[in-house]
Amino acid sequence: MVEGSAEGPCSITLKGMIPTSTIRCRMLCSIVVVALIRSALLAQPAHPVTFRTNGYTGHLLLAGTELNTGGGTLDLLLPEGENFIETGDARCSPDGEYCSYLRVMMNPDGRMTGCLPSDAATIADDGLSLDLRTFTIQIRPGGYQGQYFPSWVIPSHTPWRHQQTAVLVSGLTYNMSNGTGLSPVFEAPPFTLATKDNFRFKVGGAGVVSIPDNFLLCATGGNRRVTFRTALVKVGQEMLGSTSALRLSSDPQVVISAPGYRLMMHGLLSWWKNGDMVQEAYFIP
Repeated sequence: MVEGSAEGPCSITLKGMIPTSTIRCRMLCSIVVVALIRSALLAQPAHPVTFRTNGYTGHLLLAGTELNTGGGTLDLLLPEGENFIETGDARCSPDGEYCSYLRVMMNPDGRMTGCLPSDAATIADDGLSLDLRTFTIQIRPGGYQGQYFPSWVIPSHTPWRHQQTAVLVSGLTYNMSNGTGLSPVFEAPPFTLATKDNFRFKVGGAGVVSIPDNFLLCATGGNRRVTFRTALVKVGQEMLGSTSALRLSSDPQVVISAPGYRLMMHGLLSWWKNGDMVQEAYFIP
């Protein structure tokens, strides 16, 4: 039996057994769309512009190509028209409120005429340079000692632990995963908790972090900070079984050999493994 608590009573919802060899692939249509965008961009003339990242060292992806090579001042070539520059998570809510990419408009003369979200950047009067608006945000996992994966970090899928700080672009939404890999990279909205291993948060124009309504179980926002919600989960003998070699998704390299308690990220799809099978679970109030 599995028990838990998180700022109140907590229960476990278990899903069916799945083989560890299960591979979750990106949707084919998403791959085709990316390829078409890349081909269209290559067919257009590119114009030189300057991006000042102002401390942001995370992903800036244009048609799959990384533009950010260490932060600072970047000399870029952008084609005419609308350029979608991703920060490692290519999604946007249906109402456009929570988007993880910049939309930079270039006119035929090679000048930038606009950038959305409007809080994300300031364009110079001549349209040849752009300054990202950034804030230093505290990432607070609380008592959670396991790994977590920010979407913006280069290289991708780099695990973080403990409290960290990050310089992030305002107006954009970012993704934080517990690393289980149990949800596809590309999903159609609405984004539901029951099928996700990650939550999202937005850095506002004044540096205040907000959490979309359907991820409020996972984290809280605040002035230049995001704080994880956690679930205290009991690891019982029946989970250990006869092998006494249990692994949790929060620390897959650590073998648990005795009953006890572990803090997990709240509201996210996780797994525990014993032998050759994986049991999925998510933690809800």
